[in-house]
Amino acid sequence: GKNGLKAVIGLVITFILVLLYLFPAIYRGMSPVNAAVITVILTTIITIFVLTGYTRKSLAAILGTISGVIISGIAAWLGKISGISGYNVSNIDNLVSVANCTNIKIGDLLFAGILISSLGAVMDVGLSVASTITEIHDVNPELNTGELFKRGMNVGKDMMGTMANTLILAFAGGSLSELLLDYAYNLPY
Repeated sequence: GKNGLKAVIGLVITFILVLLYLFPAIYRGMSPVNAAVITVILTTIITIFVLTGYTRKSLAAILGTISGVIISGIAAWLGKISGISGYNVSNIDNLVSVANCTNIKIGDLLFAGILISSLGAVMDVGLSVASTITEIHDVNPELNTGELFKRGMNVGKDMMGTMANTLILAFAGGSLSELLLDYAYNLPY
């Protein structure tokens, strides 16, 4: 119904942002992690406002999602300084050829891909927790902010337990042939 149409509008806007902002920014030499963080923030704001309107619930979901993305961006940066090269992405040979003629920073593509591919799950958790807390508050408006926060953290912890599994399985399913080749060649994990 109406929410399905809103979801499609959000998806179209996400697609447009990826094609008209993310790809050109990376191609012109912007750090893929920075471009992904900006894309994720814009996508989050637009999608959640389209889905739920301008409400306290939507603001909470946006702030939660953006906070998670910023923490992920910091983790990506820490991954770079810890020696993870980021050069173990698919099509690396083709990317190196293209990078020789452009300003693409190949080493950051792995981390940018992680940010982009996890956005749906992070947004899902952010909006679900915000929606749950809104419902709890509507039923019991006397609960203070601290109590609502505690309940939200409990819901979030439960969701993250299954969401981590969901993301790993989605990655494994999407990369099954590549993972099988890695296994066949006995490459290190």
